Amino acid sequence: MKKNKSNRKRIWDAAKKQTIVQAVIRVLTEHGFERITMDRVAAEAGIAKGTLYLYFKDKDELLAAVLEFSLEPLVRKLDELIQSDLPPDRKIEYIAQRYLKYFEENRDFYRILLLERVRRSYHCHVAENIRYKDYLEAVAGIIQEGIAKNLFKPLDAVKVAAMLIESCVALLYHRMFWPGTTPVEEDARMLAQIFFHGMHREVSAA
Repeated sequence: MKKNKSNRKRIWDAAKKQTIVQAVIRVLTEHGFERITMDRVAAEAGIAKGTLYLYFKDKDELLAAVLEFSLEPLVRKLDELIQSDLPPDRKIEYIAQRYLKYFEENRDFYRILLLERVRRSYHCHVAENIRYKDYLEAVAGIIQEGIAKNLFKPLDAVKVAAMLIESCVALLYHRMFWPGTTPVEEDARMLAQIFFHGMHREVSAA
């Protein structure tokens, strides 16, 4: 009986959090980052302000939860690619492509969410973020597989994975500031080519 009651409470809490997060997204999209307050979110979610504080202690924690929630579809797609039977070099290119394309498809929302103060709040804790660490280890595993298959040089797989992830982030911000410059697929291919082949031009023998 106690176990069933505990399970119902977890389900209820998860549903309540999802309702709150969706309310934040509506406020964010309709009114912008600066108009988000705990009062406005509570009103949008149809709950008392005190109830909101039972789930989130402040605005920063609330916005971090929104970011986590909004990234779930991307995480699922990346997991599919990571677990696929594609060769390591193709995995890297497709991961970069899917990453950029997802943010391209949701440009307006992430322009508000990621390029405002929440971005700074979230990234200052990125080294402690469990999801980031899991993703880093997964990409490092792909790099290590490529090294084992003699596709890549024997480098530190974790450091290379970190550089690859941050390169994707850099391209994302570039595309937000200068939208429509090149197709997502072209940027992902360029990133992969730089990581796999470097920037040096091949010099033909005289």
